[in-house]
Amino acid sequence: MSTKSAATAASPDRIFEVGYGFAACKVLLTAIELDVFTELAKEPASMDDLTRRVGIHPRSALDFFDVLVTLDFLHRDDGVYSNAADTDHFLDRAKPTYIGSIFRQVSTNHYPMSTKMTTGLRTGEVQIDRQKTEDDLFDFYEDAEQLDGFLQGQNEWNEPSSKMLPAAFAFDRYRTVADIGCAGGGLLKEILTAHPHLEGIGFDLPPVGPQFRSYIEQYGLGDRTEFIGGDFFKDPLPTADVLTFGHILHDWNPEIRKRLLRMAYETLAPGGVVIVIDAIVDSERKNAPLPLLLSLGMSLVTPHGGEYTDRDCEDWMRDAGFREIGVEHLIGFDSMVVATK
Repeated sequence: MSTKSAATAASPDRIFEVGYGFAACKVLLTAIELDVFTELAKEPASMDDLTRRVGIHPRSALDFFDVLVTLDFLHRDDGVYSNAADTDHFLDRAKPTYIGSIFRQVSTNHYPMSTKMTTGLRTGEVQIDRQKTEDDLFDFYEDAEQLDGFLQGQNEWNEPSSKMLPAAFAFDRYRTVADIGCAGGGLLKEILTAHPHLEGIGFDLPPVGPQFRSYIEQYGLGDRTEFIGGDFFKDPLPTADVLTFGHILHDWNPEIRKRLLRMAYETLAPGGVVIVIDAIVDSERKNAPLPLLLSLGMSLVTPHGGEYTDRDCEDWMRDAGFREIGVEHLIGFDSMVVATK
């Protein structure tokens, strides 16, 4: 009986799939930008009708829509296109479950930045001009236009996990929550809307205050929310039953992460809780590519930032004094690590 050699049995299909995966990524991002899924959520459509509704040229429309079929984002039956269940749920702009905003950020910022990865790996240097060192990581806050764009982007980027957190953690046991590095206020908005008994504090650099208050007041939460301007490298953290760090620790080196968790422990009363949300890497560093891909992206825009493993975060929390620690996946690449004093 003959057997095939490993070389003969091997297939390059997976290499082609990943090596040309950027094209599939861009097709999805473009479909989100064109609101293809939002249009089909209104009503299924033929190719000609959908081409007209999303405003593209007929030349490549058939290939564009059929690629989305092969990728299982769309269905096609008798020439009529409709959404797959997950795209209809998560990529219809009219639904509260919409997460397309994060992928508009990916298309505008992350996708172009990925072309600089080779240079970043060779040099170890940040690949954007405005973030040079950890000391001036957020110096652009002094520019109102840049700050507005950044805060809006942060709300969009954090939106999926922000929507998941209020149901994933038992906030009913607590009365106050402070979001450290609150940016535009998206996380607090979701928590306070879902839990009317809570009062919230947003803590961030002083220039964030006006945009934060304006955003929070849009949702009728101004009377339950306070903004405290401060710098967690210089000022104490606000006092609350729950402290959240949503996509904050990954900006900094491990020593700063440890320092922030020690500050959280010292601030909390016994029974208080800290919640860390980031793209947590699995402890074996081999089971989930998304957090590691995000970590590579962080290396292009921050001098020492990156994602970290669940075990790393647990160790930092124990060193700070926390003892009850748990990890739970939220959505996509994001997980939360929860610790109680």
